[in-house]
Amino acid sequence: MDTDVHVVYEDESVDLVANLMEWEHIRYVPVENLQHKFVGLVSQRSMLRLMAQGKIGQDTSIAEVMKPVADLVTVRPDDTTLEAIQKLRTHKVGCLPVVHDDRVVGVVTERDFMDIAYELLEQRLGRAAAE
Repeated sequence: MDTDVHVVYEDESVDLVANLMEWEHIRYVPVENLQHKFVGLVSQRSMLRLMAQGKIGQDTSIAEVMKPVADLVTVRPDDTTLEAIQKLRTHKVGCLPVVHDDRVVGVVTERDFMDIAYELLEQRLGRAAAE
């Protein structure tokens, strides 16, 4: 889980969020309201799709393009790694916001599990080659 999460407010412009994603090399950005309550998630893929369809412009607010929290799959900080993997696979999503008391405390992405899978395969294949 990445706990160094870049969060934007729902009234931010799509242009600002697109720049943040580019500068920080991230594909998902949680969205908060002014009370710091988690209200949605914006993905790079959904923004690109909407831009290509001409449905958003530079002055569009992120609230107009984000996926609202009611439509998201999330995990809690105390959920296990296997539970998180199962949710990613079952719901076919690339990101799971980690939510505690209506606040985003982290983000788990499919990329996080790729790193774990690599380490496990390296260990297993390394042992097999040594035998």
